[in-house]
Amino acid sequence: MIQLDYNRKLTGTLANLSAGGRLPHAILLEGPAGIGKKTAAALIAQMALCVGDPKPCGKCAHCVKVEKQIHPDVRFFTVPDGKKEFPIELVRQIRQDAFILANEGACKVYILDRAHTMNEAAQNALLKIIEEPPANVRFILLCENRSRMLPTILSRVVSMELELPPPEQCIQALERLAPDRSQTEREAAAAGAGGNIGQALQLLGTAKPSKAAADAKKLQETLLFSD
Repeated sequence: MIQLDYNRKLTGTLANLSAGGRLPHAILLEGPAGIGKKTAAALIAQMALCVGDPKPCGKCAHCVKVEKQIHPDVRFFTVPDGKKEFPIELVRQIRQDAFILANEGACKVYILDRAHTMNEAAQNALLKIIEEPPANVRFILLCENRSRMLPTILSRVVSMELELPPPEQCIQALERLAPDRSQTEREAAAAGAGGNIGQALQLLGTAKPSKAAADAKKLQETLLFSD
């Protein structure tokens, strides 16, 4: 099953909503790059499509396909390579596709990565489908800064903020995700990324992860002790 143990407040809220049949049709997940927004979005998709109990069961065909990223009713969209903005053409494509019936599940789930890069026209185009969505359609918007989203969008989504895990939990995640790296490298990367698992994985690819840890320690000491 998809795990998001370090964001227990978020997972607890989602579990309560799902158990009560009140999972919102539009959710905005906010947090810096690498914090786990895509993982959280996949967990929500499992909750929306799961036919087991409790949801997500992690065992039914829908849960398994979502985890393997092969579910035909879960669509992922992001900024195309070479572009800086989430294009309005992609939003229009999503609007058209949303009216097509689901293939296997009880609903269709659209995950919109880097939604904060949409310009005003693209957000207004998205607003039209979020305001009056087709039955059994879910939208999950991933953004790094909700202040870049239009108030009209924010008024029609349920906003949830992801929390950074402590470095200890980041190290535990790296043990699972990067078992080939040494414990020293994992600890250095976790410190350098401030607990951000995605960024820590990127730091593991650098030549000198220990320098990242040293820089992080120096910054911490400066923040705590300097004038």
